[in-house]
Amino acid sequence: MIEPEIAAFVREATGARAVLRCERVQSLWGGYGELVRLHLDGGEAASVVLKVVSPPPRSSGEASRGDEAARSHARKCRSYDVELAFYGDYAGRTTAGCRVPRALATRATRATRATGRRWLLLLEDLDAAGYPLRRRGRDAPELAACLRWLAAFHACFLGVAPLGLWPEGTYWQCAVARRSRGAGGGVARALPDRVCGLRPLPRRLGGRQLRARRGGARRGAPRADGAGRLTRGTREAHA
Repeated sequence: MIEPEIAAFVREATGARAVLRCERVQSLWGGYGELVRLHLDGGEAASVVLKVVSPPPRSSGEASRGDEAARSHARKCRSYDVELAFYGDYAGRTTAGCRVPRALATRATRATRATGRRWLLLLEDLDAAGYPLRRRGRDAPELAACLRWLAAFHACFLGVAPLGLWPEGTYWQCAVARRSRGAGGGVARALPDRVCGLRPLPRRLGGRQLRARRGGARRGAPRADGAGRLTRGTREAHA
């Protein structure tokens, strides 16, 4: 069941008469919220995807961990600010070569005594736009499609000042994750033993990126699980 306040936000953004049905797509990391698909009555779209971010109250166990938990929480909150900034100010500049969901509306609210911070991100439903399949494996053509998407994205924002985004992103973020999760953490820890020689790469690539003369917009670290989709026999890639 969707909250009346959120239902009103969706109706205002889409022109729908009502939200007919809400289905959960997935939960967010650490219990910070969820992605839901909303089926609408009226309006331009039959369905939309809503990201609702509402951080859980800090437990006594988290508070006892001190600075580490506070830094992790602050980084997560900052990441949602960045995500709203990207979809609000930058996503509309992308080309067909680096397709992203169209942002219909965004909202961020400040914490009060009664409630914590909340982020709402209302997006085009990519399933309805012709991208219904999810790929678990990665063959060579699909990896090539992902790389073409990344190349088109970087070309689109080459030299663009990342206002409201991470000042440094992608592999630099991998380095942050490594520091916060311990040696070999995050992306590096997920690598199998047979490619353990690649584990230092995020740190090395991050250093090269910071020394590069030309920057560009970066929303965050690249993730394979959010990069590839397959539709109607045509291989496409998007974040």
